[in-house]
Amino acid sequence: MSTNTCFHAWNIENSGSTAAALQAGIPQVLCPFMHDQFYWAERMHWLGVAPEPLRRDGLFPEIKDEKSIRAAANVLSRAINDALSPAVKARAAEISEKLSTEDGVLEAVKCIKKELGCSNSETPAS
Repeated sequence: MSTNTCFHAWNIENSGSTAAALQAGIPQVLCPFMHDQFYWAERMHWLGVAPEPLRRDGLFPEIKDEKSIRAAANVLSRAINDALSPAVKARAAEISEKLSTEDGVLEAVKCIKKELGCSNSETPAS
């Protein structure tokens, strides 16, 4: 995903691509298919960086007639328009700014040390 010219992300919706879009500060359009994708899609909508998750059956109609295909295209078009709204774009930029100030590795080490009962100066035994 190139973030220099990308206005929104349409991704395979795993934690990595979702995190990359968050870090880049771009809105997302998500259509979960399996496993944790449903969690990430709902979470991105809840954070305000994505419209409501798309339903697979709304994008891939069983009947492939013109009416069904147009309806699916309209669903996708509305989702993209929602993702490009000023409010969603601003929220994506806000989340990106917050993420840019975090040190995830340091925070993870602190959590692990706390769980292991180590003080900040101790190193856990290997």
